[in-house]
Amino acid sequence: DFKDSVFVLTGKVDPSLRFKANMVFNLAVGFQDVALSEQERSKAKGSISQVPQFSMLLADTVKISAEGPADVLTKAPKDWNDVSFTIKEEDEDEDEEGGGEGGEDEEDDEGVQVKTAAGKATVLKSRLRERSQMTEDQMESKTKRAEKQQWLMDKMCEKGRKLTAKNGGTGMDDDDAVVASADDFEAYKSAEQFPYEAKGSAVHIDMEREAVFLPISGQPVPFHISTVKNVTLPDPDKATYLRLNFYTPGQTTGKECAPQMAAIVNKHKLGTEKLKDMRVPRLADIEMRPALGGGRKSKGTLDAHTNGLRFTAGKTGEHVDMMYSNVKHAFFQPCQSEHIVLVHFHLKHPIMVGKKKCVDVQFITEVVEASEDVGARGSVYDPDEIESEQRERKMRKAMNKKFQEYTVKVEEVAHKHGFESLEFDIPYRDLAFQGTPHREMVMLQPSVHCLVNLTETPAFVISMSTVEHVHFERCTMGSRNFDMVYVFKNYETATRMVSAVDMKDLDDLQEWLTQQDITYTMGTINFNWKQMMEHAKDFMKDGVFWEEHDEDGEPKDPGWLFLNAEGAADDDGDGEDDEDEEEYRAAPSAEEESSDDDDDDDDDDDSFDDEDDDEDSYDEEEEGEAEGEDWGELEAKAKASDRARDTYDDEEDKKMRKDAPPAKKSKTRR
Repeated sequence: DFKDSVFVLTGKVDPSLRFKANMVFNLAVGFQDVALSEQERSKAKGSISQVPQFSMLLADTVKISAEGPADVLTKAPKDWNDVSFTIKEEDEDEDEEGGGEGGEDEEDDEGVQVKTAAGKATVLKSRLRERSQMTEDQMESKTKRAEKQQWLMDKMCEKGRKLTAKNGGTGMDDDDAVVASADDFEAYKSAEQFPYEAKGSAVHIDMEREAVFLPISGQPVPFHISTVKNVTLPDPDKATYLRLNFYTPGQTTGKECAPQMAAIVNKHKLGTEKLKDMRVPRLADIEMRPALGGGRKSKGTLDAHTNGLRFTAGKTGEHVDMMYSNVKHAFFQPCQSEHIVLVHFHLKHPIMVGKKKCVDVQFITEVVEASEDVGARGSVYDPDEIESEQRERKMRKAMNKKFQEYTVKVEEVAHKHGFESLEFDIPYRDLAFQGTPHREMVMLQPSVHCLVNLTETPAFVISMSTVEHVHFERCTMGSRNFDMVYVFKNYETATRMVSAVDMKDLDDLQEWLTQQDITYTMGTINFNWKQMMEHAKDFMKDGVFWEEHDEDGEPKDPGWLFLNAEGAADDDGDGEDDEDEEEYRAAPSAEEESSDDDDDDDDDDDSFDDEDDDEDSYDEEEEGEAEGEDWGELEAKAKASDRARDTYDDEEDKKMRKDAPPAKKSKTRR
């Protein structure tokens, strides 16, 4: 496996070409199937104690000198302790933890016997230990996240300064149209910048710097991913190994890049010719959204051709074409808790569907009728309901398999004809959260490259490669939910907001954004983002947005960090201004202090006098009210009130007699 099949020095090679000055060779010496005695195995550590024999390969890179011995280019320690490492198995770790100090821990885990009112009880410590460990893990995760966010913010500010100097601060477009240079592929300037996880005993991938570390002679050696041609994992025979093939200087990649470059044209024509060695992949009895026929459901078939897809309506025969080169993101969402299974295409440029321009087109099949009554009660042992559930479960499984097989065939056709970028993505249901991107609460699901909601209309798709920054609003201790605002690299594109996100999802979203290499800030208030973007663009035109100082030389937060400052200032409000006004006062002189003291004393005396007067008047009034009237006065008042009442009654009787009709005269007999 380690033998070079191309550059082999044999007797047939010209002697004058075998060895020359300044030639570089990889000198390797190998030992195979070296037996180990029982005594050597008993002294060995780790898994070596269980193998009867071993093999070893020793290698060095040397340069032939014109005179003297060859120069060894492998400048690394070569002692056995520096280049060897021991792989510990999981069962060995458990055994080691079980003995020695681990035994004491097990004894501690048994708990402490205490006396209670109900008798003896055992207090366990494992629960508290797990809780403290969880807290430590969370704190460590937050610390790493904060460090990476700071690094991302510094990197974005540095990139922003370069773009500002180049194009006058118009921002970053969606495609990041910056010509790559050789300096852009420099992952590390020195070994001090290597990540801590990179060790000489394992393969480590640094996603931030786009580099892979390979253990060579016990040392981690970084390689930029642009130098890796492919990686293969051959079928394991006696040993499992990973093979990495690299590009060599002078090798061209024009044949691989030509189809993609040829596909970038303004006007395409669908190639409907027959495919070689396979039938045209077809998905039948599906519904297209948005519909073709003015709001009515459009059912038909979806065919995959050499350079695009064609949907043909069943009744009208209308068709819609989508080119592979125009597909930015493709999704396949199986039916799990929803009533539909779908494939969705998010396009780079809009296409005409009917009379409307559409960027998002999807094709669905209803597994369960959306209008089916799922709230009706029924018996658990009803055989009809059990049969219906089993039939529905089989239908879901069959539809998911049908759509998945179709996506695999479409990828195969696209890749076969040079469209390597077309890949179907499946949203992560485990990372889903509830939010309101439009007018109703929906379930949003992250994917590899996007944040999507595909089941509701209109569909919501945000490509994370176009997002520059995310700001969290209304993040306070008492809030149950918060808002997310996405700022795009193209500052002419309006920001998009997802509101009413549950506060329990904040940490998961921040961790996901950090893994996506996207910066974020937090605030307590809502901004007017139209004005905020105008404010940011004005700063960029002035060339100070990414700087740590403004035009006047005053210090400020660079980049989008000013959102944190704005939120803090607005949250504190007028209280800080009042405190500043109270703190900023001229220091009084000694005479002013003495006169102020005298005035204060006089004021205090006057206030005390006023208080005494008030107390005196209050006492007199209280005493007058407390004395009241004597019995004679009360008797006179009672008689006067009786007379007034009698007089009123007499006057009322006179009025009644006066208003009454005259009485009739009675006739008398004589």
